[in-house]
Amino acid sequence: MAILRTAIAICLLLGAGIVHAVDLVIAVDDTNQIAFSKEDLLSMAPAELTTATPWDGDEPPATYQGIYLEDLFAEVAQSPDQIRAIALNRYSSDIPFKEAIEAQAFVAVLRNGEPMPIRDRGPYWLIFPFFADDQATPINVLTPWAVWQLQTLEVLD
Repeated sequence: MAILRTAIAICLLLGAGIVHAVDLVIAVDDTNQIAFSKEDLLSMAPAELTTATPWDGDEPPATYQGIYLEDLFAEVAQSPDQIRAIALNRYSSDIPFKEAIEAQAFVAVLRNGEPMPIRDRGPYWLIFPFFADDQATPINVLTPWAVWQLQTLEVLD
């Protein structure tokens, strides 16, 4: 029995190193890809956005911590015409950059102070203040742009 416990403990210890944090990648082109960790994103231009989303049902609005898309792209000195947001499951959405900025696009890293698990729209989520009084972009335009399980933001210029 002691041998079995030791073997299980060794397997658990070895397996612990397999789990890696997922970085958010800005793909400027095929040779210029910049990866940002959660810590990077939270420290560059920290911001909060409190909003409900079309997928929340009766849940109250959540407070998201992260970075506005405009600030993130300023970090890599890019202001593209269009970007492609790509999720872990390869879902993607082509988004006009200027319109996304005007709609206050936000890369959410934490929800109510907690990391978002992959099965709950994490680790990153491109969101918007969907129901804000000053939101001029229609919700039917914003919802396809709101890519959860976000992995890559690709410059399409």
